[in-house]
Amino acid sequence: MRPIGEIVCFLVVLTSCYSQWLVFAPLEDTSELEEPDPWVALMKPELPNTLVLTDPLDYDQPELEEPVQDPTTSSTLENLAEKVDNLMSQLKSQEDKIAKLEEANKKLIDKVDIIEQQVKTNNLIFYNVTESKRENHRSTLQKVLFILNRVMKVRTSPSDITVALRADVVDDNNTFYKHRVIVVKFANFATRMKVLGARSRLSHSNIWVSPD
Repeated sequence: MRPIGEIVCFLVVLTSCYSQWLVFAPLEDTSELEEPDPWVALMKPELPNTLVLTDPLDYDQPELEEPVQDPTTSSTLENLAEKVDNLMSQLKSQEDKIAKLEEANKKLIDKVDIIEQQVKTNNLIFYNVTESKRENHRSTLQKVLFILNRVMKVRTSPSDITVALRADVVDDNNTFYKHRVIVVKFANFATRMKVLGARSRLSHSNIWVSPD
C-alpha cells in the first residue's frame, strides 16, 4: 500500500485542477436545450435594440428665411420714389402759384367792378329813341337834348353831357331792341339825378330811362 501522505497530495492536486477547469470552461448553450414557443414569438414582435435618430431633435421654432432683395430693383424703386417726391413738390409749387394768381385776378376783378361803377355813376340809358340811318354822334346828342328839354322839362345844355352814343343792349329775354339804346354820360352826378327824377314825364311816350 501507498503511504497516506502521497494519497493526500494526489487529492489536493486533483481538486486544484478541477477548480481551474470550472473557471475556464465555456458555458453550455441552453438555447439548444429548450425549444422556443411559437406562440410567444408571434405575440412578441422583435424590436430593435437601439433607436437611431437620423436628424437631431430641434425644439426651437424654425427661423424664417429673409427674402433676397435684388439691388437693381431696390435702386429702381428708390429712383421712382425720388421722382414722385420731385413731382409732388413741383405740383405743390404750381398750386401755390395758381392760388396767388387767382387771388390777384379776384382783386383785379374787384377793381374793375369798382371802376365800372364809378364810370357808370353819372350814366343813364335811354330806350326806344328812334334811330335814323345817317345818324352820327352829333345827331344823337341833339335827340337827347330835345328829349331832356322839351319832353322831360329838364333844362340842359351840351356842356352838361360828356358823351351820348348808341350801343347794342340785350334784355333779360335775350331779344334785341328795335332801336339801339343811347348811353348818356352826364358831366356831374347832380344833373344825372335831376334827369332820373323827371323820368315819370315820359309815361305818355314810348321812351323810358333807367340807370346804367
